[in-house]
This record gives sequence, structure tokens and C-alpha cells, in this order.
Amino acid sequence: MNSRVGLFVSLAAVLFTGCGSDLPPLAPLTGKITADGKPYANGSLMFSPVAGGRPSVAKTDENGEFEAMYQLNVPGAIIGKHTVMFEAAGSDEPLSEEDEMNLHKRNPGPPKDLKINPKEVEVLEDGTVVNFTL
Repeated sequence: MNSRVGLFVSLAAVLFTGCGSDLPPLAPLTGKITADGKPYANGSLMFSPVAGGRPSVAKTDENGEFEAMYQLNVPGAIIGKHTVMFEAAGSDEPLSEEDEMNLHKRNPGPPKDLKINPKEVEVLEDGTVVNFTL
């Protein structure tokens, strides 16, 4: 399974798992992603707690801003250190007529060399705002 599919499967699993009353300590995690100084829209983020536990996920809006979600309708992330996984958005542009004739061609995706910085964040009890660069 490629990483893009894996990330989105994980995202769906996290968001659509039933809500329980036994939640770990959570705090808000928000921020923005920019690439070359411009907001990066539709990027996907996964915040995996270093100490273990369910990851939180986020997707950037048209302004590059995000809010981490622990599960559906439960914003936040587990308090503590997290490793950050990022996946770039794919192109939404339609295929040209020539590309449609060639079944082996696909809609081009984003550059593969995008790296997120920082790669680790710490979620504090009163919340964390982090701005990422690509």
C-alpha cells in the first residue's frame, strides 16, 4: 500500500472511530503550513504521540491553516511529544485530452521532495500553535 493511501486510511480510521468518554488528556494543536512563504492548502498531517496512543490528524485549508482532530468532533492531540508526518496534496487539475488517451498517464502529483519542518512537536496542556515550513 503506498504511503498516500495509508495516510488517508489512517485519517479515516481516526476520524470515524466512535467517541468514548475515556479520552486521554488532550489539548488544542493548531497552526499553519507554508511553502516558499505561501500558504499550503490541502496538505495532510498526522501527529503520532512518541509515548504511544492514538494519533491526531489534520488537513490544511485554503489559507494553509489546520486544527488537529483526535477523533470525529473531538479536536486536539494527546499532551506530550509527537512525531509529524506530512503528505502533500495532489493536483486537482483535469487531465489533458492527450493524457486521457494514454491510460498509463496519471494526474501529476506534488513534488516528492517536500520535507516538513519541524518534524517533532510538543503539545502543551494549554495548547500549542506551530507553524510548519516545507
